[in-house]
Amino acid sequence: MEDNDNIDKLIESASRLKVPEGRSKEEAWNLLQQKIESEKPRAKTFRLYPYLSIGIAATLTLLVVAYFFLLSEKTISTPRGEHLSFALPDASAITLNAESEIQYNPRNWKENRTLKLKGEAFFEVTQGSSFVVETELGRVEVTGTSFNVSYRSSAFEVSCFSGSVNVKDNEDNTVALKAGEYTQLRNNKLSLPTQADEKKVLWKSGDFYFENAQLKSVVEELERQFNIEIEMKASSNGSYTGYFNTKNLDEALKLVFTPMGLSYKIEGKKIIVQ
Repeated sequence: MEDNDNIDKLIESASRLKVPEGRSKEEAWNLLQQKIESEKPRAKTFRLYPYLSIGIAATLTLLVVAYFFLLSEKTISTPRGEHLSFALPDASAITLNAESEIQYNPRNWKENRTLKLKGEAFFEVTQGSSFVVETELGRVEVTGTSFNVSYRSSAFEVSCFSGSVNVKDNEDNTVALKAGEYTQLRNNKLSLPTQADEKKVLWKSGDFYFENAQLKSVVEELERQFNIEIEMKASSNGSYTGYFNTKNLDEALKLVFTPMGLSYKIEGKKIIVQ
């Protein structure tokens, strides 16, 4: 309402305006426009020096690059039925078992040799700064050595084959292993060092050995190595001591199930055991 009153007063005042004597309407209008323009408040302008703007842009670019440089991680994984051997940026060698995965940052690897593992892997570490393997159940720290780490479900095992390693569980219990020693997680605590079984790392050549292993875990290994599904219609509560190789599925099934008095039927990628 207040704005309307102002507009009404403006219209009333404008109606009484007259063109100055001696000037046409067009000339009077041009003079009015010039006066209005001269009395407008001037907008303040700031000059951004080109070198300053370039510097700001360069700084922002460096920050973005540094973010991805420091935080970008690389993931290497293997599906069922496949093993993979490769080298890290420091020439340390890793062999991944089937259905396994590691994550690490290749950008600053030499300064921070830490990786995360799911599944099983064999490591041959070159001499250098501390080398750390992290899992959800424990971690392994070395400088230069060869060792095997297995983390699947609730099982965590470490075998040292050269040099020495320090193994720590989630309760900060630490076990030091020398070459030829082994530890595993039992009741959420690492066991004392025992003699490592070198057969445990023959999985790299496709050979799998078991001693009093739960049949369920053997079945899971068969599924993992051959990329199959096994339907157990018989009980899987027993234990198994024996061996299988990944060269031939039918032979592997015979070696596992026949000694246990179980029969099986192959239906494509599905195996029915009863």
